[in-house]
Amino acid sequence: VIAIAYCELFISNNPLITNNVAFITLAFAQLFHVFNMASSKAKFWINDITKNTYVWLALTICIALLALVFALPEMRLVLGLEILSAQVWLLAILAGLIPLLLVQGYKLTLLISRKVRHSYASPTSPIQTKSPK
Repeated sequence: VIAIAYCELFISNNPLITNNVAFITLAFAQLFHVFNMASSKAKFWINDITKNTYVWLALTICIALLALVFALPEMRLVLGLEILSAQVWLLAILAGLIPLLLVQGYKLTLLISRKVRHSYASPTSPIQTKSPK
């Protein structure tokens, strides 16, 4: 929605262009979502997802296919796509990153709140439970 509104206000109010912006923004958001699959305790840059070569291969193939669809006139015609400027592509990629940033921000907030809660717990007086005899 942000990408569409920005496109209509500042780039082009052509409905075909804004429809294409919605399409590629959704595609990039789905591609970037894989990075939200890492554990909330894992580092963002170094984790099982970012170390997985198959993830990077899949992302590369999907982005290449997406670009190919826009590059081939026959595919653009069948799918009703327009030739997009670099500015539109940049907008779609940046808008596709928004969900990733929101989820990572939420994970960071959870991590910080856990650390704050644990820092208030007194390590010298643990809760002791009586075991049944």
